Amino acid sequence: DVAKLAQKKSSLEEVAREARLKFLFAAAEKYKIRKIALGHNLDDQAETVLMRVLRGTGLQGLSGIQPKRAFGKFILVRPLLEIRRSQIRSFLRRKKITPCYDRSNAQDLYLRNRVRNRLLPLLEREYNKNIKEVLSNLAESAAADYDYLIKKAQDSFSRSKGKISLKAILKQHPALRRISLRLAIGSLQGNTRRISFRHIKEIEDLLFSRPVGSIVHLPQGISVTKKANFLAFSLE
Repeated sequence: DVAKLAQKKSSLEEVAREARLKFLFAAAEKYKIRKIALGHNLDDQAETVLMRVLRGTGLQGLSGIQPKRAFGKFILVRPLLEIRRSQIRSFLRRKKITPCYDRSNAQDLYLRNRVRNRLLPLLEREYNKNIKEVLSNLAESAAADYDYLIKKAQDSFSRSKGKISLKAILKQHPALRRISLRLAIGSLQGNTRRISFRHIKEIEDLLFSRPVGSIVHLPQGISVTKKANFLAFSLE
C-alpha cells in the first residue's frame, strides 16, 4: 500500500521506488539471486537527464541512470537502456505480448510525466528529432568522465570515514574537491540525492572563509564541522 507508506513522506514517487526495491531484494534473497535486471530504456534515460538539468545538476546528475550498479550485495543491471520505448512496444506487438501499463503515467501530476508527455515531444518536434539519443549520449559521456574523477578523488589522499584532511582537500582541483565532499557525505548516508550544488558551495565557504568550529547543516541530518586539521562529517 504505497499511498499508506507515503503518508509520512513528501514524495509518493520516492516511496514507490523504495517499495519496489525492497520487494525485488526480498525476492532475490529468497531465490538466492545476486543480479536483478530492470526495464529502464533510452526514453527513461533521456527523461532523467532532462529532469536533472531542469532541477539543477552537476556531472554526476548528467550521468543519468547507470547500466550496472552495485546495491549492497546485489547488482542492478539495465539491459534495455540503449533501446527506445517504441522499439520495445513494437517487439511486444510482434510477439503478441500485452504489457502492463501504469495509468498514472498519462497524468501530468509529476515532473517526469510532464517531461515525458509535453517537453520531450516539443523538443523532438521543434528543436531536434534525435533529442532522446542526444541526451542518452550525454549521460554516457558524463558517466565516463565522472567515473574517472571519482577514482582520482579517491586516490589523491587517504580519507578515514567521517573525516577529510584540510591540507589535502585545499590542494585539490575544484572538480575533485567537490566530488570528494560528495563521497564523504555519501559514505555516511549511502546517497547524495538531496545534496545540491548550493550545499557544496556552502561547505566550500566553510573551508575557505569560516573559522575553526563552524558548522554547516545538510539535509538528512548530516552536519559538517571545521576542525583545526580536518572536516568532520557526522549524522546528527
